[in-house]
Amino acid sequence: MALPFPTTPETLAILHFIIVWLVSSFILWLSARIFVGKKASFVVSTVAAVVGAAIFSLFSGRLLFTLIALFLWLFVLKSLFNVGWAKASLIAFAAWILGAIVGWLLGIQLVF
Repeated sequence: MALPFPTTPETLAILHFIIVWLVSSFILWLSARIFVGKKASFVVSTVAAVVGAAIFSLFSGRLLFTLIALFLWLFVLKSLFNVGWAKASLIAFAAWILGAIVGWLLGIQLVF
């Protein structure tokens, strides 16, 4: 089925990013909802997903940089969801597990 607008590689890349971002945000929201409850909002999850993607794209490659990225992302989760380090770690771990499952089912690599 063709898309109802002209498709260029750039348009498809933007569309792919938006779809993956929204799916990642939903998974992050679901994970936060499990550990934080009703104070987890989808808007905060969308911000956390895009900030996490930016952090991991800037700090990727070597093990030290990956550990720095993980620390920064946990700090972002801790700050945005107003939780401690343990709950931020639980949110991140649950999101990683859910993301791996959903990504495998949909055949896409998620943002976070």
